Amino acid sequence: MRWRKVLLATLTFVIALEVALQVGALAMAWLVPARAAADGAAVLCVGDSFTFGIGARTPGASYPGQLKAALNRLGGPEVEVTNAGFPGHHSGDVLRKLAGQITASTKVVCVLVGTNDSWRHPPPVDAAELPPGGGNSGFAWQWRTLRLVQLLLHFESGSWQAVGATKVEDLAVAPGNDRERGFAELARWGLSIGKARLGRYEPDRTLPVARNDAFRQRMQAGDFAPACATAEQSAREFPESPLAWQQVVTAAVQVGQREKALAAVERLVQLVKAKPSGAAAECLVDAYLTSGQPELAIAAARQRIAQQPLSIVAWDSLQQAAFVLGRREDALQAMPEVLRLMGQTDPIRSGFIVRHLARWWMENEPQKAAALLLAAFLLDGNAEETRIAGMVAAPIMKREHFDRALAGLVGASPAACRTFAAVLDEVYADKDAETWGAVLRDHLTAMREVARQRGVQLVILSYPFHQALVEQRQREVAQSLGVPFVAIRERFDVELQSRAPQELFVADGHCSDAGYAIMAAMVAQAIAPLLRR
Repeated sequence: MRWRKVLLATLTFVIALEVALQVGALAMAWLVPARAAADGAAVLCVGDSFTFGIGARTPGASYPGQLKAALNRLGGPEVEVTNAGFPGHHSGDVLRKLAGQITASTKVVCVLVGTNDSWRHPPPVDAAELPPGGGNSGFAWQWRTLRLVQLLLHFESGSWQAVGATKVEDLAVAPGNDRERGFAELARWGLSIGKARLGRYEPDRTLPVARNDAFRQRMQAGDFAPACATAEQSAREFPESPLAWQQVVTAAVQVGQREKALAAVERLVQLVKAKPSGAAAECLVDAYLTSGQPELAIAAARQRIAQQPLSIVAWDSLQQAAFVLGRREDALQAMPEVLRLMGQTDPIRSGFIVRHLARWWMENEPQKAAALLLAAFLLDGNAEETRIAGMVAAPIMKREHFDRALAGLVGASPAACRTFAAVLDEVYADKDAETWGAVLRDHLTAMREVARQRGVQLVILSYPFHQALVEQRQREVAQSLGVPFVAIRERFDVELQSRAPQELFVADGHCSDAGYAIMAAMVAQAIAPLLRR
């Protein structure tokens, strides 16, 4: 009789648990209002920096920014276009966010992703990480106790294990002698950097320290929506704080609310005019850059530098904006100046800037570029960022350039030298290509399923440049699923027969305004028939 009591107690517990989970889900469906459909259809553009619009002079010059006008020229229906691209995103990032970005009015999702997979090698996204299908919001029936058990078993059975290809790991902390060797290597190539920090910045003292700390902690934890709410609360309570408005810009961009970010930039502009200060000027420079307005960032940075030549915020923003727009002279002036102003106080940031600096020398002075990339690794020990830079260098530079840089290095730790060489082995052999290529294929397939469950049409775009395996996977998925494929690269190949590359691309490889215009026109041609259905 005892087993019957145990069985009855177990069944009672399971039923009670199931009822509790269903009631909780139903309550959430009632408490969280469904997103109302906007008038007409909407197009959602997701992806990485080529969707975000790096290289464009203004946000409106990105391909999503030009898409609405391109559709209007074709006589299509009135639509709203949302740019949900973000620099650095790989296919896993896009997949995890997709369900939450689709609204009741979304009719088409345009996906351009994959180039960051080739060097970031993201692990597969487990189905347990994605929300169930069946709509944008509201209550959906499913056995929630079973789902809970599956999640628990998945965690117990190995969620702590590494997934995907084994990669060379970062040095946890670059040893002190390696950092000294990194700065010495820079000096050997004409970048002498003192130990002391020379740069200045103007702090905003109108925003309480506790509020600033709360925002930074949420941003660092990746809690972007709460961080945005914190920033907006700060801006309401301290409307004369330039830092509060700058934080609104930063968080709004992270959550894909571009219009909110641009509105906050305008408030900063008004604040600079009404109450000019060094803090307000530097916050505005940063806000222009963060909101994707590099032309305005350069102008504001130059103005601030004229006021305070040691403004590290202005010089840093100038070098970043110049890099985005492909302005070689501005970049080669600003990057060494930022390094000089920082001194040797922040090797991690120095390593990041040195990698950007190396890109300007890859074609003209590849040996110098190799030495700079080696110095950057010695400064921060970051194998992942070295891999990314190596992928950029591989089509331009020979492996022997890096071997010569290593051979000429004296005093660095054997571990640093071995790790740097191992990263180059990966880059030049691309031995993990099939692994990350398969993950990209699976993620694109899963995106289509997320869209299909919500009654949305998926469209896959290729990049405007040659990257054989990425495009191969994009084409395979589009063909196997029967979804439209927009062959951007083929059109650019034709355009480049009669146009200079500088017309369509900026120096770092992203599109110019003209390049994004071509992309927008091609996407409009592909999705106009879908929007008429």
